[in-house]
Amino acid sequence: MKVALPILTVGLMTFQSCTTRNDRIFGASDELHYINLYETGHDFELLYNGVNTATGTYTLKNHTILLTYTENQFKEFDPNKVLTRKILIDKKAKRVGSLDDKQFCANIDMDNRELTN
Repeated sequence: MKVALPILTVGLMTFQSCTTRNDRIFGASDELHYINLYETGHDFELLYNGVNTATGTYTLKNHTILLTYTENQFKEFDPNKVLTRKILIDKKAKRVGSLDDKQFCANIDMDNRELTN
């Protein structure tokens, strides 16, 4: 029984971490950051410090991602005031980076978005 409990726990953690949405249209990541854009609801998920994630909705304007964070997801701060709100997509360099002096950058690993004006 002592061995079965850790194996069961690890198995459940693996199952939860492998559940992904199948409507991802854009993704970029590095060691401390990632952003995933989803088609349904224009949702996004952003890893901003290597540990914590934030969610919300996005708008695409050509090669710029404009983010609006879900309200009240953090007690400590308002992500719309603290975290990046504008991210530039550099297709040539295959990287994204913050346009508003907030720390965020990552390497593009998937880009299936449609450009909008």
